Amino acid sequence: MPEQQPRPESAQQKIDDLIEGLGDWRGERLAEVRGLIRGALPGVSETWKWMGSPVWEQDGIVVVGNAHKTKVKLTFPRGAQLTDPDDLFNAGLGASAWRAIDLHEQNTLDPDAFRALVRNAAALNTAPGRLAEARGRRPTRERHDTGGATVVACSVAPRRSCGRTRSPACPTSRKPFACGQHSRPGVMIKRTLIAESRTFTRAVP
Repeated sequence: MPEQQPRPESAQQKIDDLIEGLGDWRGERLAEVRGLIRGALPGVSETWKWMGSPVWEQDGIVVVGNAHKTKVKLTFPRGAQLTDPDDLFNAGLGASAWRAIDLHEQNTLDPDAFRALVRNAAALNTAPGRLAEARGRRPTRERHDTGGATVVACSVAPRRSCGRTRSPACPTSRKPFACGQHSRPGVMIKRTLIAESRTFTRAVP
């Protein structure tokens, strides 16, 4: 009978092991934070990402926890969009998207304020604006006729003429690309790539 392989550890078990393995105030603080997050979001999912980071998710990432040498860091990936009336955020204040709470051994965490922040972060993941934002980043397909050539163009931002008949080599394929605004007659543009915030299309005879 073949030997049964051990089942891989669940994310929840890995977080348990991390808390126990730290064996100091950082483990206690992570356990405290974990309890507050679970209390604020009863349906929250615990995951394990990036080779050792506990992550709490509900319709997207809510908060990421990391134990550093002298602190426990709680990162909110969309924290810049959250109101923080209790001034919990003390790191990443100049970042365009994320905010974080750095907890040192002597720091305390207001439970009610933290739970409210967590609930707001989860609500932000399902806000209508997030769907619109995601759709805004998704490339849209457009068709153009340029002197007999059929052009299938993909663009995120409004298209602009590059002002030249040839673009620099695409950094992905390292092949020369022709700008979709200057397609030659009788050429089918088969594939579109975005480079340097401009739309360039590869001409395929």
